[in-house]
Amino acid sequence: MLDLDALPDWLRRQRWFGGKGTPIAAVRVVDEAGLDGLHVVTIEVRYDGERPAERYLLPLKPDDAPLEDALDEQACLAILAILRGRRAIRTRGGALRGERFDGPDSPLSSLPERPTVRRLSAEQSNTSLVFGDAVILKLIRKLDQG
Repeated sequence: MLDLDALPDWLRRQRWFGGKGTPIAAVRVVDEAGLDGLHVVTIEVRYDGERPAERYLLPLKPDDAPLEDALDEQACLAILAILRGRRAIRTRGGALRGERFDGPDSPLSSLPERPTVRRLSAEQSNTSLVFGDAVILKLIRKLDQG
């Protein structure tokens, strides 16, 4: 089970979290799914005062592990497999879908089965993953409607 009591302090330490300077009133899980050693959770953060609630996507280690971002090589390759196969993973409230917009000659199609994976460290509000030399996947952390 996700430790919701530990989540506010953990969130404040994440570079992509936008509410660092605002007291957090509550955090709740909106949706979740399990995927190859990865627990993908959508949370809603409610703040004290006038600031509107925000939703964030958290790829975390499985429930029994300490609270930790799970974007290691295995998790990144699992996300890539969803995109490559345009698969859908069932969640409590819907589905997590891999959508891609490319043609047969795209860099994604020419990647090896297990490309090298690295994370870019310059991102502030999202997480960018580089697969091989030609594909960058931007993982949106703060979710907005639209």
